[in-house]
Amino acid sequence: NVTCRGKLGEIVEKYVKKGAKLNIVGEINYREYTKDDTKHTVTEIMADKIDILSFADKSNDKPF
Repeated sequence: NVTCRGKLGEIVEKYVKKGAKLNIVGEINYREYTKDDTKHTVTEIMADKIDILSFADKSNDKPF
């Protein structure tokens, strides 16, 4: 899971689709929770910078 905030989140929401190749720079966070007596571990990246390397849909290869 990758989490983006602010302007970066708006850009990702608008231009990044499933299948896009990205270079992500950020901090890895680990957290645990219990649901129905089962312990779960979640790993997520808090993104500081994202570079779009390729788009999922080649016909729409212009981000800006």
